[in-house]
Amino acid sequence: MVGEYSYCPVETKQHLKNKVALCSWSPKTDLIALGLCNGVISVHRYKMVCIWESPATSDPDDITQLVWRPDGKSLACAYRSGRVCLFLANDGFVYQELHFADAVTHLSWTTIDCIPEQTRNDGTNAATFFPDLNCLNTVESDSSLNSGSDMSKFSQLLSNLDGSLTILTIYSCNTLHFYGCDSFELARWHVKPSLFTEQDSKLELLGCRFSACQRYLLILYRWLNMNGETCLELQRIPCDGLVKLGAQVREISLLHSSIRICKELLDKSFGQICTSWEDTILEMDVKFTKYARERLSRNKNWSLCVELLEFILFGNCPASLRKFLVEDWTASSLKRTGTATLKAYESIKTICFQQLQLTLQRLLFHSSILLGKLRDTQRYEPFGISADSAVRLCSTVGSVLQKTQELHLVIEKSVTHLRGFFKWIYVAILKLSGRVLPDDFPQYIRPGEVRKPLELVVANSLKDNADRAKLRNLVNLSEEKLRTTAFPVGLFPYCSRATLADLIQKSLQNDIDSLFGPPTAGDFSRSCFAFEDTVSQLLYCGSTTQFDPTWAFYPLFPVSTTVDTKFRTSVSDTARRSTLFAWSPPRAVDGSADALVLMEFETGSLNLEISLKRTAAVRLDAFPNTLSSKDGSYRLQDFEFFTSELLILLLCRSTNERETVSDSYLPAGDVNTTSWIIMLPIQNILVSSEAIDLANSSTPLWTSAGTSPSLLSCHNLSELITPANMESLPWEAVKLATNGDRSIVFVLFKGRCLCRVYLLERPEPDDAGIVQDNLEEQRMETEAVETTA
Repeated sequence: MVGEYSYCPVETKQHLKNKVALCSWSPKTDLIALGLCNGVISVHRYKMVCIWESPATSDPDDITQLVWRPDGKSLACAYRSGRVCLFLANDGFVYQELHFADAVTHLSWTTIDCIPEQTRNDGTNAATFFPDLNCLNTVESDSSLNSGSDMSKFSQLLSNLDGSLTILTIYSCNTLHFYGCDSFELARWHVKPSLFTEQDSKLELLGCRFSACQRYLLILYRWLNMNGETCLELQRIPCDGLVKLGAQVREISLLHSSIRICKELLDKSFGQICTSWEDTILEMDVKFTKYARERLSRNKNWSLCVELLEFILFGNCPASLRKFLVEDWTASSLKRTGTATLKAYESIKTICFQQLQLTLQRLLFHSSILLGKLRDTQRYEPFGISADSAVRLCSTVGSVLQKTQELHLVIEKSVTHLRGFFKWIYVAILKLSGRVLPDDFPQYIRPGEVRKPLELVVANSLKDNADRAKLRNLVNLSEEKLRTTAFPVGLFPYCSRATLADLIQKSLQNDIDSLFGPPTAGDFSRSCFAFEDTVSQLLYCGSTTQFDPTWAFYPLFPVSTTVDTKFRTSVSDTARRSTLFAWSPPRAVDGSADALVLMEFETGSLNLEISLKRTAAVRLDAFPNTLSSKDGSYRLQDFEFFTSELLILLLCRSTNERETVSDSYLPAGDVNTTSWIIMLPIQNILVSSEAIDLANSSTPLWTSAGTSPSLLSCHNLSELITPANMESLPWEAVKLATNGDRSIVFVLFKGRCLCRVYLLERPEPDDAGIVQDNLEEQRMETEAVETTA
């Protein structure tokens, strides 16, 4: 029978220090993510071996949401403070952070796979033109440039863009935000209840999912009406534009992700330059601060630069400087200073020549591709991205590239002069101190005094600067002309007053924000969502105090002729997909058994009302061969879709008899409560159910009295399952998480410090194929009857 499994507990683990707040299985691997109550995220294998754990902070932030990306490569975590962190699944590296004004109460990740085959590609071809950043030579002495650094992680992200389109949905401050490929803000909508828009009540969004056909968005709300009754409302928002413009959305999102990662690499590289420069300044500052403070106290017009130049160029060495060089800055100390300074300069030169220039060239590559696409107004005009902003970004990237090359030339020149300076001052200190001079001393310092103006000494350098200035005058283009779209190819605006820090941290960031920023201040959809065509249906309305319903969505794919579920996700079967939705109404006022409502939505139907293909209700009355009146009522604690055919339920029941349990993990107050895992065959229920007419959207499907005004097809749990569908748990359970593809169930028990992982094995009877064929025939017959009707 469907849902018959044997349960093998593979691991029981007790978290002694922190309680588990949230848990979620990876959709592609056997990894489970646990969100602890102290704000720490930990990822474990199915035997609860910890792979990585996020560092704990001094100010713990409560975790509100935890969700995996559909490909299992990333993990998103939302916090009470409004922060959203995106982790790499293999090592926990935070590659992006999003910040919102209030707590994030909903996260979901969806892969948009309904893109025509002829428009699909494998992503960018940048790897053809640019080497991997990890293949470049790095400075071995700098620990920030090793293989495990942030630079390496971001370069891996840049090379691992697979070309798929994922939509990250975030809800905060009564606003839904949609991000393509984790970073490009595709749409934003301030949510509104559609049934009673005139009321001013607190609205709470419980869930948001794309349908299986990905033509509309389903949103579940909870709110209080004007009579103080708690209501559940289901909204449907058409998003046909997301499917029609899927190829363009994917290309824009991937380019935005590539540009964002390049900007992160530039920030990291510039941070390394700043660190190297600070090391140089710190080394020199330690030597000269005390000496300079004493000289300034005697003469406010004194300059260290002038005094050193007079000593180097003309041989003038005041008594105070002579004393400083002989007593404070000894030859051995100077050698350490010179080594540290030259090493820092070599690091800056390496970063400029390899990391900065290569990243800027790749950033210019992606920006140019984006500019070419935006000029195809017929395909990309709906996104509201200006081609002029892309031109400005390309121009700024060119300016940064020019400034980087200038810095590289300056550093290269400085290294040559610094090496000679430190050699010269080394032998000068030896001479001033009366020590033995090296044999090659004359090649570093000439005896006698030099009496020449400073302009004549540096005449060659000044002449070179004047010649370079004349070259720019020959171009005869002002900065305003260079900022226009008519400037010659290859010329970028140049501002001698702009620093590399201003260009990278301000100009580039401003241009990227201006290019990909929201087109309007309020709601926007970029032609992907039709928020104005929202349709609603009232699911529940009653006098019950505010309750927390359990709910779950699941995409239902057409059954393939093969048993392998891999072939159920083909794009060609998109039109036959449907969406399953399960939710639990509150317990009736008369204390009757809990209930569970199953709904299957019409595939691709965008009528004026929400169309239901099949709907049924299941009363959790009793187990087979068990009297519910004797053993007490069952409470639905949690549930999840295990597969498209099975819904796994977590049921609890309080009894009057105390059970004898010897396990030391069991809390003393839990001996009166028993929990079970139930496999509910939902397809058997839906096949025997019929569609209902939702002519009046304000008529609820369920009321607080436990009745169904819409005449739902009701079933009793005792008639749907057998003892083989049940598994008794040793303690009272409060939450579960499932991975149907790998047949794993995670159960969290009361107290949230104890968990157990079950590995499920399904027996394979000889007539398994016959049962599958009979189920398929029943579905085909039901669909044929509905079509003729």
